[in-house]
Amino acid sequence: LRARGSEVVVACADVADEQALRRICAQIEAQRRPLRGVFHAAGLLRDAPLREQTPEHYRALLDAKVRGATNLDRLTRDLPLSFFIVCSSIASLFGNRGQANYAAANALLDALARDRRSRGLAALSVSWGPWADVGMAARLGSAQRRLLERAGFRALQTKDALSSLERLLEAEVPHASVSPISWSS
Repeated sequence: LRARGSEVVVACADVADEQALRRICAQIEAQRRPLRGVFHAAGLLRDAPLREQTPEHYRALLDAKVRGATNLDRLTRDLPLSFFIVCSSIASLFGNRGQANYAAANALLDALARDRRSRGLAALSVSWGPWADVGMAARLGSAQRRLLERAGFRALQTKDALSSLERLLEAEVPHASVSPISWSS
């Protein structure tokens, strides 16, 4: 974005805290800088077998991903955004052992993007597969990575992921999945 002449401001806050987000929006407005896009990439894991999932397991994921995204939606829906991107996971499409809460939270992000688009607003939810060098999957142990690979999921290289994101923004779709998958093995 910077290479294309945009000013990028990174603001950190608990996106589940609407008042914190209101303060950030007020700071942006006070600096007379138009907010042109939102990139919501909150990630959190609270893995457990389904029978051991508790309301707190779900609450933690829903706060970080869904409450954060809905707060961002509510606070920016009257702004002329060029993009509103939420980072989802292929878990919303395929599920994942021990991640019922994670799959549910990401599926809700996908639905939010479709809802925003139905209201004529910018929105894109990307159900990412595992990334090779950044993110949660990059921190997995070798045994966990081998399990993903045996299931057919290959790790995304950052340059390929960003290239895919650029194409998706041009395609103007509300939801897509980006993951190299090989189910032939």
